[in-house]
Amino acid sequence: MPIDYAAILRENGFVAECDDLYDSLTGFGHEINDVLHDDGSPFDVEKSEIRRQPQDLNCLLYCSLVLKTGIQPDQGVRYLIDKWHSWLRYANPLYENIERTAKADGTSLRILTISRGRETACSIGFDITSPVEVAHEQV
Repeated sequence: MPIDYAAILRENGFVAECDDLYDSLTGFGHEINDVLHDDGSPFDVEKSEIRRQPQDLNCLLYCSLVLKTGIQPDQGVRYLIDKWHSWLRYANPLYENIERTAKADGTSLRILTISRGRETACSIGFDITSPVEVAHEQV
């Protein structure tokens, strides 16, 4: 059963659509976008999207990440987790939780992070999927 990120955020003083969360959404959105455009990224930038959901404390930032052709979901997860630990996460978070769920068409990751001083926080959902291949009918 997934952890209720909304309850944890509320317990730490965060409410939907507050300025602190808006700043977090902006920052994490830009940083994740930079990671997607990195030369070594396994994700297809043209098919991937990042969406802000300031009203949804369980998933304030939703990222639909489509893998490049030939890349396996585990490779995408490893890349994303490596970038999380080396680039994206708070240096010394008060609270951090990462959940992974396998799906038929890929993998979902959920991350909740709260800064040490409780000034900022973010809940992020990543859906990592393989590209959909279009079948061509032979005439």
